[in-house]
Amino acid sequence: MKENNKNIPKELFATAHIWLSSAGIKVNSNYAKDAITTHPDYPALTALTDFLESGGMAYDAVQADASYIHEFNYPLLAHIKQPGNEYLHVINNASEWDK
Repeated sequence: MKENNKNIPKELFATAHIWLSSAGIKVNSNYAKDAITTHPDYPALTALTDFLESGGMAYDAVQADASYIHEFNYPLLAHIKQPGNEYLHVINNASEWDK
């Protein structure tokens, strides 16, 4: 998979760090990696949500179809499911859904 000619990270902590950085939230990458990967539920998303909560960060999780993409707050962290595959992807703006 490619995004803007860059390799997409496969680790939850790396994707989370890119998402937070895109949102202007400064988090030390080593701290994020340690906090997320040592979580008892890693690599489940609860490792990420607990990390966000421990830092006092607010977040919303929603399930929606494509008709709502212009209403989301960007950048967002999308949990995408396809037959036989699930992954997280940082979406910086509504036009990126077409890619």
